[in-house]
Amino acid sequence: MSAKKAPVATAPPNPTPPDPARYNAFVAGIQLRRIELAELSARSVPTRLPQAQLRVSQQLGVTCPSREEGRFLAEARLQLGFQTADGQELGMIACTYRLEYASATEVTDELIEEFSRRNVPVNAWPFLRETAMNLTQRFGWTGFVLPPLVLTPAPAKESKAKASKTEKAAGHKAPKAKAPSAKAAAPARKPREAAEKAEG
Repeated sequence: MSAKKAPVATAPPNPTPPDPARYNAFVAGIQLRRIELAELSARSVPTRLPQAQLRVSQQLGVTCPSREEGRFLAEARLQLGFQTADGQELGMIACTYRLEYASATEVTDELIEEFSRRNVPVNAWPFLRETAMNLTQRFGWTGFVLPPLVLTPAPAKESKAKASKTEKAAGHKAPKAKAPSAKAAAPARKPREAAEKAEG
């Protein structure tokens, strides 16, 4: 099967990121203690299509279900949907990995939010990719490889005084810059049976 272009997985920028020095100190005191599969659901639909144009949808979400002094848990959930170009469902995957962290510094809502946005996906992504590859192979396909994870950079902060001078000089407010976006082509995939016939 071949797949249409799918967006590279991204984490949206945090409009109010914590102080960089404080966040760096927080990250320096973090240790990943364990990572485990918390939930898994997968389904494939029988099809005799020798080759199909796949559309792949993906959704990544991160939550922090619990935290206490010196320790917190995070969960990264990935949902994948596979359809033909005309909308016929071919399969789905939903999996959640639970990550346990130890922290040497105080854990606050602000720091947890930024850490969940930036660091947790990076830690969980290799496991999510391996799970997707393994399960799609079990579907009888040649295997689906998730695109690389890309973090959208937070907009650069500008001092109020400098921004005010810039606006006065220009005579109007400066437009807000948009974070760059990237796309990557998902690899071509064929059912294993069709691939073997093609090789023969």
